[in-house]
Amino acid sequence: MRRLADVEFMFRQKSAPFRTVSELAQLMQNPCLPREYLLSPTLIRKFDPENIERGLSYLRPDNFRFFVIQRQFHAGWDAKEKWYETEYKLEKIPQDLMQDLWAAARAPVTERPNQLHLPAVNEFVPQRLDVERKDVTEPARHPTLILHDDNVRVWFKKDDQFWVPKANIRLLLRSPVASLTPMNAVMTRLYIELVEDSLRKYAYDADIAGLRYSLSESVRGLNIEFNGFSDKMVVLAEKLLLGMRDLEVKQEQFDVAKERVRKACTNFDYRDPHRQINTFSRMLISERSWAPFQKLEELPAVTAQDMRSYFPHLLRQMHIEILVHGSVDKGEALYIANLVESTLRPRRLPESQWQSRRAIALPSGANYLYERALKNPDNVNHCLEYILSIGSVSDRPQRAKLLLFGQIAKEPCFDTLRTKEQLGYIVDSEAGFYAMVGTWRILVQSERGCKYLEERCDAFLVKLGQGLRTMTDKTFEEHKIGLINQRLEKLKNLEQETARFWTHITSEMFDFEQVHRDVENLEPLTKNDILEFFNQYIDPSSPTRVKLSVHLIAQASSARASAAAAEDGARAEGNPDALALRAGQDGVAVNEHESSVSSARIPVAVEDVTAWKAALHLSAAPTPVKRLSEFEEFGSTS
Repeated sequence: MRRLADVEFMFRQKSAPFRTVSELAQLMQNPCLPREYLLSPTLIRKFDPENIERGLSYLRPDNFRFFVIQRQFHAGWDAKEKWYETEYKLEKIPQDLMQDLWAAARAPVTERPNQLHLPAVNEFVPQRLDVERKDVTEPARHPTLILHDDNVRVWFKKDDQFWVPKANIRLLLRSPVASLTPMNAVMTRLYIELVEDSLRKYAYDADIAGLRYSLSESVRGLNIEFNGFSDKMVVLAEKLLLGMRDLEVKQEQFDVAKERVRKACTNFDYRDPHRQINTFSRMLISERSWAPFQKLEELPAVTAQDMRSYFPHLLRQMHIEILVHGSVDKGEALYIANLVESTLRPRRLPESQWQSRRAIALPSGANYLYERALKNPDNVNHCLEYILSIGSVSDRPQRAKLLLFGQIAKEPCFDTLRTKEQLGYIVDSEAGFYAMVGTWRILVQSERGCKYLEERCDAFLVKLGQGLRTMTDKTFEEHKIGLINQRLEKLKNLEQETARFWTHITSEMFDFEQVHRDVENLEPLTKNDILEFFNQYIDPSSPTRVKLSVHLIAQASSARASAAAAEDGARAEGNPDALALRAGQDGVAVNEHESSVSSARIPVAVEDVTAWKAALHLSAAPTPVKRLSEFEEFGSTS
């Protein structure tokens, strides 16, 4: 335990300042912690066997209480918790249970229940903590390809700036069947649940030894991550791979996993609306994406025997993409690649069968609306996602304009819609990228209806356009410099660098220099460039603007929202041009506002998602910005 605490403290990496402040504030409230230990509260400084024995002496059957929590409420509970008024009841532990507990406590070691034992030696505790440090003038900006054949690509970078005995491994196992249909997608999820269940006996020991793994599914296959101390990472990787290959699907475990997946899909409908809406927008703009309700429809038909047949089929044919990054050498990275191949033994998956990342390409001037009723009958919040399509991200100047516009619009969007108009607590705007398509969006969760929210977004954009036209050159340059500084911000830890590399690898563009290319294209931008961008892609009056709105509509309504709607109705009766009146209150010229929103008044409703997507074109698939051969570095394994 002491070694684990020492290792974790010595090699703790930088985190966000707000997290450090929050942790320190909590520690300062601990009256038993000396001031000089504030920065190292987890260290075990003294071995004190007497106090350990004293602490263990209190673990007796006559010196504990346990809580029983159940979903069903039974009347007759005679006590109520002070703050949340939760009803409960105190009872003495049944005598027969106490007798069994005393018998177990007094039994000799050979007769004691199997569950009562000290932990075994933790095989994941790192022993080798040395770091081979080499002086470099500048950290390498990208990993290199140290293996590239028909079955596998291995990307590798030895840590050259953080100098910790840690590593991160990322794997993408491309499989054409993982998400082919909603049935396949739900069976892939079940497979992951079953594998994780089979590995729980290792996961706890690995976690306390500073090693973590995750297994997840995506439209392209299976994703695996390993993070932590590099010394015993291969041990954990081997156990996971064997667990994936040799999974035994037992009926009891299958039933438990199936129920977990059912609850996850069902509970999705009871999340806050702003946590649901991206799933539906992704369903609309992705070439292939299945929402929870589509998976839930297929789940009842899946049997344990289906799973026994499915997962070997899932693993039979794959392409393996690997990134190994950290305190490891090339030889270890190649060993990991060989371990994956030799354990899973997949057939080659030709590149022509890889699932490409493509988005629905909305036509110029398009204006679509997708509405969906929320299922939670008690929820009073609606949610709007107002998405504007900007064009291809392969156009670097266009990408730079989108990033800068997002920077300029973020604060006034929040200030107008959240602070001044108080539409709701959740208000956000951001530039984003999916596949080869850039977007800018506004997200609002509110008790007000989605149509009203969309009107307010239109009004805000008209006002923002006026603000852009009157913006001083000094203010514009401040926005530009702020964004450039943000793009060039130094990475804080190994995990951030790994995440950046993996994003560029899985994008299949391998644009490792993207940050620096962004800065090169941001520097020459002028205010007129952003105005032209706004007039074409953002302004509600633009005939070429491309918009997709997603409305999640609440079943219930609050008294506050009803009163506000009634007030708007009364205003409309008194003045038929109520929208123009509201625009005038916002400081927007009435005629200008009328023309700006007219083109957005009649969106095309998306009723059949499948038919709608079938009638539209797809965007181009990502292509590498460089030939992969330029990243290859074969040869030495050191």
